[in-house]
Amino acid sequence: MNGLIVFSSFVLGIGIVLLIIGYDKSTINEGMHFSSVTKTTMQVIGIIFTIIGALTFIFFVHGQCIHEHRKKYKDDAIKDI
Repeated sequence: MNGLIVFSSFVLGIGIVLLIIGYDKSTINEGMHFSSVTKTTMQVIGIIFTIIGALTFIFFVHGQCIHEHRKKYKDDAIKDI
C-alpha cells in the first residue's frame, strides 16, 4: 500500500511540474521555446496527471487510515464511506 502512495505522489508531482512549465512565463521557460500546441498539450497532460495523482493519493491514504483503525480497534465496526 505504501508503494502505491509513493507512486501516486510521483504522478501528482509530474502533473504539477507540467502545469508550472505550461503556464509559467518567467525564468523557467527562458531556454524553452514551446509552440502554443505544445503548451496546451503539456497543460492538458498536467491537469490529467494532477487529478489522477491527487485522487489516488487521497484514496490510498484513506484506505490506509481505515486499515490501521480496524487493526487497532478490532471490535469497533467502521462503516466504509
